[in-house]
Amino acid sequence: MGSLVLWKLQPLIEKKRFSSSLERFESRLIAMRFLAVNTQSDWEGVLRREGKGYVFAMRCLGVTKTRSMPNLALQAVELKWNGKIVHELHFLFLASGEVRVEKEMEGNLRFSKKDLKAEWDFPRLFKMDGCLDGKRVGPVHPHDL
Repeated sequence: MGSLVLWKLQPLIEKKRFSSSLERFESRLIAMRFLAVNTQSDWEGVLRREGKGYVFAMRCLGVTKTRSMPNLALQAVELKWNGKIVHELHFLFLASGEVRVEKEMEGNLRFSKKDLKAEWDFPRLFKMDGCLDGKRVGPVHPHDL
């Protein structure tokens, strides 16, 4: 009976691990963008396949003393950037707030593992288009009320 319960819970556990891993990665990307803006320095992040999973390493560019953040480990997934399978992906977080992936401003990042899938659109992930769910954010002119 106990093994039957574990067998039925296994897909739920895998789904939670998959989503948790991606949520940690997403929060790290967003934090890196804020860090670049707040420190007014450019940062580079590299997502690299190591063993069965991926490791996301970050470092500050343009400083003589190396500043880096702890690496973030991700579970094994198939990673595609704009439809191409990749084993290494470079992110550039500029002090202006721009984020480039493989030197591009826009693209699609897809994660998959067996029947689990997730897809992120850049720059929408960072809400860099100035809109949130189709609504403008920021100051409102009195004529727009």
